[in-house]
Amino acid sequence: MKSTASRPILSTSVARRVDAHSQSKPSFKDAKKAKPPARRQLEQHESALVGMIRNQTPIAIVLLDGTVLSAVKPIGFDRYSVAIEHCGDREIIFKSAIARIVMPVEG
Repeated sequence: MKSTASRPILSTSVARRVDAHSQSKPSFKDAKKAKPPARRQLEQHESALVGMIRNQTPIAIVLLDGTVLSAVKPIGFDRYSVAIEHCGDREIIFKSAIARIVMPVEG
């Protein structure tokens, strides 16, 4: 026995449904548009680093063990690390190892 009730059938697209007994064509108007992934907000220290990278401003970095890296130029960063140029070498320092970043006073 066939069921007389109208049941929706999923098409190949999950975003739209087609009624098996309907004569109309499926519509894409109700389909949700995919949004591009949102960029994450920069934290306060990261927005300060952006300016120092653009201006090539030398800074001092104090690590958790007390080591002071002076005359360091930041060249990049991501969520977990800061890339620097120190004594002609390029190094990466994890942000979890940094105690303070000492910036020069503008004046």
